[in-house]
Amino acid sequence: MKGVRFSPFNLVIWVLVALVVLGSSCVAQESRETLKVGTSLGLSGFYAGVASRLLSGFKLAFKEINDTGGIKGREVELICYDDGYDMHRASRNVDKLVLQDKVSVLFATFGTPSNVAIVPRLSVLKTPLFFPISGGIFLYSGSQRYLFTFLPAYRDESYALIQQMKKDGYKRIGIVYIPNQYGWDCKLFAKKKALALGLQVSTFPLRKEEEIASVVRGLRAKKVEALYLVIPPKFVASLLKVLDAQGYYPALYAENYCGLPRILQGLGPKGAVFKNVTVGRFMPILQENYPAIAWYKEALRKYAPDESPDPAVFLGYIMARTLGQILRRVPSLDPKGIVEGAESIKNLDVGLPEKISYGPKDHVGLTKIFVYRYANGVLTPVRE
Repeated sequence: MKGVRFSPFNLVIWVLVALVVLGSSCVAQESRETLKVGTSLGLSGFYAGVASRLLSGFKLAFKEINDTGGIKGREVELICYDDGYDMHRASRNVDKLVLQDKVSVLFATFGTPSNVAIVPRLSVLKTPLFFPISGGIFLYSGSQRYLFTFLPAYRDESYALIQQMKKDGYKRIGIVYIPNQYGWDCKLFAKKKALALGLQVSTFPLRKEEEIASVVRGLRAKKVEALYLVIPPKFVASLLKVLDAQGYYPALYAENYCGLPRILQGLGPKGAVFKNVTVGRFMPILQENYPAIAWYKEALRKYAPDESPDPAVFLGYIMARTLGQILRRVPSLDPKGIVEGAESIKNLDVGLPEKISYGPKDHVGLTKIFVYRYANGVLTPVRE
């Protein structure tokens, strides 16, 4: 360059300018980069309503996270595909999320069948999955390197409800279950707990509504005093109608996804004839006084003031918020850094009675079940 002299002083100035320019360029590039989080939900199909509300909760939490600095300077970008609650579509969606969309994290894939198909893919895709929405026992072994749970297992719920039956003084219990992965898990652990507590237990698979009358005859023959229900809501409604028609009112204990309180409300005065009703829940009701619920309601007031609090939206919110807490603590956002960082999490406060700790051989999050009595349209917590 004619007319320019490079004295040692000038050289230093040029180097500093170059470093500032390059540094500014890197910072700008980093600020434009997003952290891609991918999920597959049944936004159509049988559980479409629940899935869409879960998605609303995810978006609410990620909006809050992005407005408070994102994750290590990156804005969270949520990519969601509909799988119609079909396990094969869910598996294909996950492959697409990892191989095509290049997500860093898989999150909250929905439903036991979908997760049965997805989980074996993780060791091939080498991408961590946080918080699959299912209580299936296959999610809770320590050998799943790329899998971290948030929700309790169906095992935990079954143990809690059978223990409550024992406390309530019942001796002859029946388990009515749908014979699929969900039903088998609940039945297996409920029976195991009942026998350990010295209860008389009878089990009744229910595949279709036409079998309900036969199941009720079996329950009466065994003189069952209390039922543990692990069946879809449409079966629950039909079963209650048959029980009422026969004037047979055993105590009812229901796994959360049965939707028993909502069904009893829908029956009106007919529902009130069932006097002893207890339900297990993975999350507390929104009338409880926990920080997680306060955080959710504050986020609603800020970002969606016209919306009323909703249990499924709350679940989606608190899971996504917890994911943000974890990712802000990991050393790096590559798969190895995320997994090893998550394994170092100890006593993470998620605003619920139980804190989360992980380790190299322990990727299990929460185990506490919230038990409630139901009467006259109101759920009342059963305190330990």
